[in-house]
Amino acid sequence: MIPSLLVLGALLGVTVVGVAHPEAAPPAIGGAVPVGEVPVTSTKYLDVRSVTLAVETQSQGEIVTPVGGFITRTSCAVGGEAQSGESGIAINGRSLVYLASGAPLWRDLGPDSVGSDVRGLQTELNRLGYSLDADGEFGPLTLRAARDLAERNGVDSSDWSVIPREAFVWIPAPVTGITSCPTVLGASVAPDDALFVAPPVIASARVAALPDTLAPGPRVIVVGEVRVAVDDQGAIADPAALHELGRSSEFAAWLAADDGTDFIVDLELASPVTVTTVPPAAVFGLDGSTGCISSAGHTVVVEVVGSGLGQSYVVVPADAEVVVVDVRLPPGRPCG
Repeated sequence: MIPSLLVLGALLGVTVVGVAHPEAAPPAIGGAVPVGEVPVTSTKYLDVRSVTLAVETQSQGEIVTPVGGFITRTSCAVGGEAQSGESGIAINGRSLVYLASGAPLWRDLGPDSVGSDVRGLQTELNRLGYSLDADGEFGPLTLRAARDLAERNGVDSSDWSVIPREAFVWIPAPVTGITSCPTVLGASVAPDDALFVAPPVIASARVAALPDTLAPGPRVIVVGEVRVAVDDQGAIADPAALHELGRSSEFAAWLAADDGTDFIVDLELASPVTVTTVPPAAVFGLDGSTGCISSAGHTVVVEVVGSGLGQSYVVVPADAEVVVVDVRLPPGRPCG
């Protein structure tokens, strides 16, 4: 019975996981159930809904080289990634370090340098494990950290008195995807030539239309192996969550298709709730989602959170034990 219930539940967009109470014992074992009373079961409920995610993307474009020369090493590969703080290319035998510094380095940084490019460098160095005051003012600790990062990537920085712009390739995110590689090993490049092309990123994402009668509680969007939280309006507010969603193979496939189809995802409760399944006829006195059931002659106030397969899913108070419900109720019986 349970496998069939799960299959039919999936077809109706309802997720039911597990059974908390055992099946009712046969009358010969457990005694006869009074006429008009029906045994109930408890299950885990995620209230899964298929929804359209409205996505706005932002182009990242070409990632360019700060220097010219011959490419003597490259790890560029379509579908690969460039990692901030690592070297994926060398020109004229000199390694260049990828750096997601927020504000791109547009100059050499020295003792008189102050500004957003300095702060961006300090912030990214801190993310990579250094401990700097991200105050936007160049200092010896900033120089020391940048020199150490360079040395870790095979760059001789022993003579640096300033941080040279040409030692770093700016990338827009700590992990930046690669959609094409216009240059190859041995090719000649000029400053500002493209090293690779980065895919669009997700600038914003929200559920296009929230379904009615959602079970209350925090919710998440599920795309393949990715689970990211959404707010009460169905929007993904966390930039890190947008980045994670943008790295999913499902988003990449949808983007590559470019055929106008909707981006369909699952919207579900962040954590399943325990619900009791009862016949709809057992619920009376409904006011919005609040109603009552009668169990062994006692009235219990419940919250109706969903339905499916001819059953209503209700949340029973923690201090109430409901094993059976009455289904032969007088018309118009009030709740309470």
